[in-house]
Amino acid sequence: MTFNNASMHADVLKAGVFGANGVLNIGGGTLSADSTLKLYASGSNGQLNFVSNVTLGGNSMKILAANSITIFDNVVVTIGGTKPANVYTGFTGEIPNANYTGFGGNGSTTGTFAGAGANDPLPISKAPPFGITNHATSSGKKAGGGGRETNKTINVRSSDELLAMLDDVRPGKDGQIRISDSKRVSHGRNVNRSNATLNARRQVMDKRTASAPMTRRLPQ
Repeated sequence: MTFNNASMHADVLKAGVFGANGVLNIGGGTLSADSTLKLYASGSNGQLNFVSNVTLGGNSMKILAANSITIFDNVVVTIGGTKPANVYTGFTGEIPNANYTGFGGNGSTTGTFAGAGANDPLPISKAPPFGITNHATSSGKKAGGGGRETNKTINVRSSDELLAMLDDVRPGKDGQIRISDSKRVSHGRNVNRSNATLNARRQVMDKRTASAPMTRRLPQ
């Protein structure tokens, strides 16, 4: 995957290649995020390469994770905002595969960071997951520490699955929606039934629309 002079801005901006030999090339431009920016090439031989000057903008958390991260000779990666980029790489012995100068790099190239800079590299095994996992907390938790955290993950693959999972769910007195364990377990089984129902309703609506006579406005 290659970005050439791209200008991109989002609240969350993530680009990743995950094959064993995946390569993510960043060639100029500006990639900017308000909350999170992630650039990943986390395969066993994954490479994140900065091949020309680029700005990683926004006062966001910036995470660079790859088996090797290279800033080519004479290239500058400017980190916007006030937070240094977090870098995760593979290691050869005690030497990180951080091919740049300064900021914990191994000095194998003259490329470097500027702006807020970067933290020293950490092992790629410690990199945060590329995706976002949401955890649900059970209802009835009291201010004094009563109740329990379920810490369960809800995986939703489509909007139809979400509709099936939320079917017949109503907000509580505090306005929050809580999903029971039975809903979590059964929502996957209900997806096909929900899809069939939605499709049937759509077909009926299509037939009604097709068969409805056209009304004509009479002249006044």
